[in-house]
Amino acid sequence: MHYPSDHCLRRDFDRGDAIQAWHSTEFIQSVIQRSDTMAVFRESIENSQHGMAHLGIRGDMVLRHSPNDFIFMLHHAFVDRIWAVWQDDGHESTFDGPGPNEPNMTKDSRIMFFNESVESVLSLGRGLMCYEYEDPEEGSDLLAKRAGASSALAALPNDVLCRWYPQTCSEVAVAGDTSAVPRTETDGLVDPQSQLPMPAEISDDFARMHGFNVDEVRRMNAMAKQFVTEMNAAGYRPKH
Repeated sequence: MHYPSDHCLRRDFDRGDAIQAWHSTEFIQSVIQRSDTMAVFRESIENSQHGMAHLGIRGDMVLRHSPNDFIFMLHHAFVDRIWAVWQDDGHESTFDGPGPNEPNMTKDSRIMFFNESVESVLSLGRGLMCYEYEDPEEGSDLLAKRAGASSALAALPNDVLCRWYPQTCSEVAVAGDTSAVPRTETDGLVDPQSQLPMPAEISDDFARMHGFNVDEVRRMNAMAKQFVTEMNAAGYRPKH
């Protein structure tokens, strides 16, 4: 590596020879379902899955020159895919929120350093975005399409389902599925031997380094813990 000075690539996993669990696919799907604006979606992903990958790998990845590590590219490609999944869920043209030099960005806003419009990179397969993500096989990926009434999520107790998965909750109610009735049993849930792992927290230092709102980061940390606690208490068992 030659930036910011000559050095070997550094990694320093947060658990020594392992990395503490990140936010689960189930939590990211919950963020997708609960985010109606780009501002809410961006902040929720920024303060969970995106930040935790950097903090888990550490070394170069936790510093301003994190692109030194090729994992950076894989990680950000996955963040891009999460954004694409959210767009496919009724937000294809949704763009709002503050930018680095303006309080309210629009599709006409210019992207720093590249001087391209937001609109030119907003939709996959259009403008400058000459690629798309393939849809995986049905049922193989919780992120691919929002989970419907037939998924394990629909077997959650109604209060938990509607709090964390409002779209699936509405689908269940419209379909008249029996899982819309409040329930506490674990019938129909997956793999009783496993539970969702508790994710690590985004640190205050990392938040400050990137100019994040520390109070919002702490709020997201608490929300992620609440999500895991309620899902596991409800008997949900992940497939993966």
